[in-house]
Amino acid sequence: MAAKKTSKKKPSKSKPTKSILNKSPFIRANPTLSTAELVAKGKKMGLEISTAYVYTLRSSDRAKAGKAPVKTSSGGGVDVGNGRAPKASRDLEGILIDAVVDLGGKTVQELLQAAISRVKATAKNK
Repeated sequence: MAAKKTSKKKPSKSKPTKSILNKSPFIRANPTLSTAELVAKGKKMGLEISTAYVYTLRSSDRAKAGKAPVKTSSGGGVDVGNGRAPKASRDLEGILIDAVVDLGGKTVQELLQAAISRVKATAKNK
């Protein structure tokens, strides 16, 4: 009878084990870190985090919480609200869009040029 061959299997290289932490809780636990800092810190901890993932997660969290990102003016750090135009301004924008549709782009362009000229003339007189 032939002897059994015993094969010596080389220990297979196992994939690196995933970190116990998930990406999302890690990002949420560090709200004060910048995106670049989060990516670097996550990499040290064995998490592969892209900047796009951080931005997407933070954006969806803000949306779920009902908070819009706070925008500040570049000049003095004064809060300028939620980034939307005031209601009256939005109404005027709607009227302007309706006028463009009704009158046609060329006519509206001529009207806007006339209006800009009048504003410049008024500004010179002040």
